[in-house]
Amino acid sequence: SAARVASTAGELTPTQLYERYAPCVVGVLNLSAVTDLYGKDTMQASTGSGVLLTGDGEILTNYHVVKDCTQLTVTLYDGTEHTAKLLGYEEDSDIALLKIDGSGYRHARLGDSDRLRIGTEVAAIGNPLGDLDYSLNVGYISAKDRDVDLDGPSIRMMQLDAAINPGNSGGPLINNQGQVIGINSAKIASTDVEGLGFSVPINEAKTVIDDLTKYGYVKGRVQLGITGYSVNSNGYHGFVIQSINDDSVLKSTRAAVGDLITAVDGTDISGYSDLRAALAKHAVGDEVQLSLLRLDNRTGEKTTFTVTCKLAESKN
Repeated sequence: SAARVASTAGELTPTQLYERYAPCVVGVLNLSAVTDLYGKDTMQASTGSGVLLTGDGEILTNYHVVKDCTQLTVTLYDGTEHTAKLLGYEEDSDIALLKIDGSGYRHARLGDSDRLRIGTEVAAIGNPLGDLDYSLNVGYISAKDRDVDLDGPSIRMMQLDAAINPGNSGGPLINNQGQVIGINSAKIASTDVEGLGFSVPINEAKTVIDDLTKYGYVKGRVQLGITGYSVNSNGYHGFVIQSINDDSVLKSTRAAVGDLITAVDGTDISGYSDLRAALAKHAVGDEVQLSLLRLDNRTGEKTTFTVTCKLAESKN
């Protein structure tokens, strides 16, 4: 179309977008310590993308790109490599903020994702599959306000038909004014699916970015102060409490390690994702009622009970 050949006033062609803003994009290599099937400690490598936010090296990416990191290496457009520091992250929004040393980096401008309309042309720049460096994919906003489940609470995202593949995660979605309006975060991968990518709206990320910069965490998020794992077998489903932190809101209740949380405020939960989603609906200081099941492994006796607790602020 003519729009792809020559830009109108204030708009950039995909070629112009790439030439101007590809240097704002970085590759992210995450080395994490894992234990293999034989019980041996080893390092596992994963890759993603990111976008420079400031001239002094702050980088926006996805949390899942840097999850469980032991060492982070950022590669710039010119091929230079830098060790990165994780400044902060929030798992629920899939946003993380990194920092590399130095100054004078070309950085992106942030736009207003609320002003986007379905059919707006957008461009994604990133490193699909980890080795196809600085690829440009062009498409259109297919839908706004999609709830996408990434093994946790649903994240409100934009749907687009530009190709988003593993390795693109954390890279910018750019409008034709050269502004970042999303962070590419997920793709439904299937042999039967084509042209279905998702991006976190930049307006959703701005509050997270600001809080991570100021405080190192996102203010106003809630927590119980426990760890555990999901169970869905043998007729049981919910979230098993594996540990209770010293500052947990459950510390002075009847709840104990080994109990199964089966509902929040009377609504059944099937595991970690449901528990996080239920808690995310509340504010710090809200009271919630948890339904628990306790199984005596020695006698097989089952006990069900409820506890009420006041939610604390998460600073992770």
